[in-house]
Amino acid sequence: MRCRFFPALTGLFVTCLVVSNIIAIKPIAIGPFFLPAAIVIFPVSYILGDILTEVYGYRRARQVIWIGFDCNAP
Repeated sequence: MRCRFFPALTGLFVTCLVVSNIIAIKPIAIGPFFLPAAIVIFPVSYILGDILTEVYGYRRARQVIWIGFDCNAP
C-alpha cells in the first residue's frame, strides 16, 4: 500500500528532469530579466526528490535519481 504513488512520483520526477534539460537553452522573460526556461520546472525535481526520500527512503530515491540520469543519457 505504501508504494501506491511511487510509479507516478518516479514518472513525474524523470519528466521534470528530462524536460528541464531540453528547455534549458530557451530564454523566457520574467519582468526585466531573461532567464532559462528550466528555472521554472527544475526546482520541482528537487521537491519531488525530497518527497521520495522522506516517504520511500534513501534507497528508493537513489534508484529514481539513477533512472533520471539514465533517461538523460544521449
